Amino acid sequence: MANLTGLPLKGGLVFANEDQRFSWDPRYSDFAPRLGVSLQLLQKLVLRTGYGLFYPTQTGTGDLTGFSSTTPWTFSQGGDGINPQDLLRNPYPNGLIPALGRSDGLLTNVGRGAGGYQRLHPNGYMQNYSADLQYDFGHSTVLEIGYAGHQGRKLVYGQSLNDNQLPTPLLSLGAKLDERVPNPFFGLITTGNLAPATIPLNRLLRPFPEFDTVTRNSQTPGGSSSYNALLVKLSKQFSTGLMLLTSYQWSKAIDNIGETEPSPGGAADGFRDSTNFRLERSLAAHDLPHSFVTAFVYELPVGRGKKLLGVSNALVNTVLGGWQVSGIVRLSSGLPVRLSAPSLISQYGFGTQYPNVTSGQDVALEHPTPERWFNTSAFSAPAPYTIGNSPRRLNELRADNQKNMDVSLAKNFRYGERLRVQFRAESFNLTNTPQFTWPDTTFGSTTFGVVNGTMNIGPRNIQFGLKVDF
Repeated sequence: MANLTGLPLKGGLVFANEDQRFSWDPRYSDFAPRLGVSLQLLQKLVLRTGYGLFYPTQTGTGDLTGFSSTTPWTFSQGGDGINPQDLLRNPYPNGLIPALGRSDGLLTNVGRGAGGYQRLHPNGYMQNYSADLQYDFGHSTVLEIGYAGHQGRKLVYGQSLNDNQLPTPLLSLGAKLDERVPNPFFGLITTGNLAPATIPLNRLLRPFPEFDTVTRNSQTPGGSSSYNALLVKLSKQFSTGLMLLTSYQWSKAIDNIGETEPSPGGAADGFRDSTNFRLERSLAAHDLPHSFVTAFVYELPVGRGKKLLGVSNALVNTVLGGWQVSGIVRLSSGLPVRLSAPSLISQYGFGTQYPNVTSGQDVALEHPTPERWFNTSAFSAPAPYTIGNSPRRLNELRADNQKNMDVSLAKNFRYGERLRVQFRAESFNLTNTPQFTWPDTTFGSTTFGVVNGTMNIGPRNIQFGLKVDF
């Protein structure tokens, strides 16, 4: 085909041979050491630290390109979306494309979409490390202060990559990219966007102009992540009627691979430029800088043998004794949300588009409201034929902080040796505090910056229960 078209064509599908039993070339030299150290510094002070190198499991199913076939419907000339070509009354005038196996070699699926796994496939790995100090105050009370972190490298992206994207510098050609030019593949490719006599110029400027799309499987390695956290934890085992566990975590999570499932912002992440993953390095979708959690169980000090009010009268003990209060309180930062904007360059193979951030304007508002959660004037539309400069996630743009308290009050009765009765009164979301969901972050939307709901399971809920054991 190179001789017929006069173009310096490159690229094509290479099929696995009988000696290649895996979707990619396996590696047998990975080394995963683990080390842990515990050291008693003082009588009541202990240092614990550890390091480990881990390789996450990676799986891939065999690619069926060449052994399955999809005939594309060309509804417009050259894919311009304007001039009709194959009408519904005869959607496939040239018939259906048969599956030819590997007989076409490098020309398999030419004129259509090609894709597969990257044979050179290093295994992604995670380095986990931690160090903490534990001090015993006595009375079953322990204070722990520690640091934990991890570094991920060569992680799989989790999303397919478009290797037939127009080279980014060529966006500077502007409207010339859409000019129609004679198609050197005319007559050689008879179906799809590369079949018409003329095609948009950008089609011939792609890395692999003889293919419509070239997709690299989502198991491609190359992503990176980092996480660092400071943890303070106080625990008290059941003594003097109290069990307590309280913790505070200060952390930061960064990555460039995003989330493959819908997350705060309402959609899965995507790459804006398949040739420049540095653009996507930002806060991770699960970044939670501040998190405070307290859980407790407390037996009230009243009744037989209790400090506050211990009496021998059976009736009084039945009424006053056996009460227990428990609860859990959680306060945490909101998760960062992702931005998006309508894409004007998707026809050139580019992915998700983000808006521009206006220099010198604060994104966060001092007093946000559901009607205006952030400063929408801090964002603007990318200029034509450019990529938006906003980070994937901004620290200043987060969903609502989480504030929740669940409390229960229980009374235990015991009759004889076998019969036990417990009465419980429970309140969920005791303070009836709404936790707003993430705002609309699609630039250009009529509700851009508006919060339309809450994330709470529900308003304050009080329920009563009676349990009998015999």
